[in-house]
Amino acid sequence: MKLFFTICAFFLVLIPLPAMAEEPSSALLTHEGVEGIWFPMEKADKLLEDVGKLSLLNNKIDLLELKSRKQEEYILILHKDIKVTEKIGDKWKTAFDEQLKVTAAQKEYYRGEIQSLRKWYRAPALWFSVGVLVTGALAVGLNYGLAETR
Repeated sequence: MKLFFTICAFFLVLIPLPAMAEEPSSALLTHEGVEGIWFPMEKADKLLEDVGKLSLLNNKIDLLELKSRKQEEYILILHKDIKVTEKIGDKWKTAFDEQLKVTAAQKEYYRGEIQSLRKWYRAPALWFSVGVLVTGALAVGLNYGLAETR
């Protein structure tokens, strides 16, 4: 049984070796006064490609965030425009309602004025005056006619 545990422990120690073989060396190299880690060329190309993609993706994210902020500001402006338009509409509706009330009041006033005015031919003073004139004319006419006949 000890042998079995020893063999298992030995294989457990050897399992990470292939993964460690693909990782970059941890030995630092110095080139022109700058220390760095050595990468295989394929890994370095892949890393450079990923960094380039990452930069493009970060730029795209920044652009989309700016577009999003711009759209949010545009939406806020539209909401303000809607509120202002609603206020203007309410004022126009109020003015229209007031004008309807004024027009109705004027209509009632003038209808009452027209009803209160008497027709000229229904005035008793007119017919009294006409009667006096006709009576006077008849009296003058009869006197003249009688004077001519004698």
